[in-house]
Amino acid sequence: MKLEILSDEELAKVYELSKQKTEESFNFAKNEIERLHHEEDERYSKELENYKSKLEQWEKRKKEAYDSFLKQEEFRKQYHESTYKSKLAMWESQKRTSEAMGKSFDESKRPVYQEYVPKRFSFSTSPPREPIKRMIDNTNSDSCEWLIRSIKKDSRTNIPKDRLEKIMNMFRGEEIYEFFGNNASEFFIKEMRKEKVVTKENEKKIKFLTLREHFINLREKANCDKEELNSGDPKVRGLYGEKLVVYELELMKAKNYRGCILHDLYIPDSNGNYKQIDVLFITTKGVFVIESKNYFGTVKGKEQDQYWNVTGDDSCEDRFRSRSRNFYNPILQNKTHIEALQYHLKDIPCYSCVVFSECCNLEQVRVTSKVGYVFNRYAMLNVVSKIFNSVSDVIDERMVQYIADYLKKYTNPSDEVKKAHNDNIRENVTGNYNNFESFDDYGDYNG
Repeated sequence: MKLEILSDEELAKVYELSKQKTEESFNFAKNEIERLHHEEDERYSKELENYKSKLEQWEKRKKEAYDSFLKQEEFRKQYHESTYKSKLAMWESQKRTSEAMGKSFDESKRPVYQEYVPKRFSFSTSPPREPIKRMIDNTNSDSCEWLIRSIKKDSRTNIPKDRLEKIMNMFRGEEIYEFFGNNASEFFIKEMRKEKVVTKENEKKIKFLTLREHFINLREKANCDKEELNSGDPKVRGLYGEKLVVYELELMKAKNYRGCILHDLYIPDSNGNYKQIDVLFITTKGVFVIESKNYFGTVKGKEQDQYWNVTGDDSCEDRFRSRSRNFYNPILQNKTHIEALQYHLKDIPCYSCVVFSECCNLEQVRVTSKVGYVFNRYAMLNVVSKIFNSVSDVIDERMVQYIADYLKKYTNPSDEVKKAHNDNIRENVTGNYNNFESFDDYGDYNG
């Protein structure tokens, strides 16, 4: 698996491109909202004209039908009157004939006049429906929905229209995040679902999230393939998670959190046993020792437990299938990494960072002692910024580079070193920790 950690010059280019794409995303969203408004105005205007024309024709037909009804009603009334008069005249004629012949005549059979009951006018054709002007969501600002579409538009594959429609349905409550694939992270989508609208109050946050999404997408495109993204091999998925951690650190470097990044180190401890460290971020504040866990599901564990548990599927192919498995306590695991590192660095402070996938739920992780940090990958900036803004420099940038150059010899280990490390694991394995669920630092660090 290839992973090229960018130089400052390369990083600046990717960061500038990400900012450019972020502006394009916002412009895309704004233009699409304006286009929707324009299309809706045109549609409503045409339908309104059509409605007025149809209404005029309907009213004309109704008037014609009403005039015809009045004529028929007058005829029916006259017929009713003439029928009564005819019956009365016949009765009177019979009466006169009977009287002339000296016969008795039954007066009770005289026709009784009944008032004419007019009929009610009815017109069977319903009037045309007046068009309703549809309310376009997010009328006063950019739409988070269209920001997601802009990122999908920039993805490696063309997204069919029916899937885009399902993206729209997501904002009406449907769970369809699987349609976003790897081009928009689950965390990003959840945040967009929460926000829906880019307001002045959250614009800074949403712009950073969009910048982060573009930045990571660019790095993924350059360094990852579909086999890595969807691999069923835990080892491949683990290395892919480490790449994403590196991309988060690169983004922080681009935002002025200065430091050197090293990946996949095999460092000997005081006993000569090798410890494998996923990622190091060497800064003037100290060294961030990062243990990456690219799991999916709910993680349970306490700092004193030897093993933690993850419930849920850890496969990208079928992540909804329930599964539960134990794994070695990452706090204890990272503690041995720090001990091996401090054997070489002596008094330079190290910060223990256990980083879980953004698809992990850490609500049931219980840690109280001040020994490091446990958090989701998307909270990387949150954690590092808190340390950068609360701790004084302990070394200068020249020493940062010196330490990085010294530790580089422990990257790209030989097969013998890897085997020795694996043998050691088989023989021996039988701060405030914080569950950062939110992102509350979206700005640039100016320290």
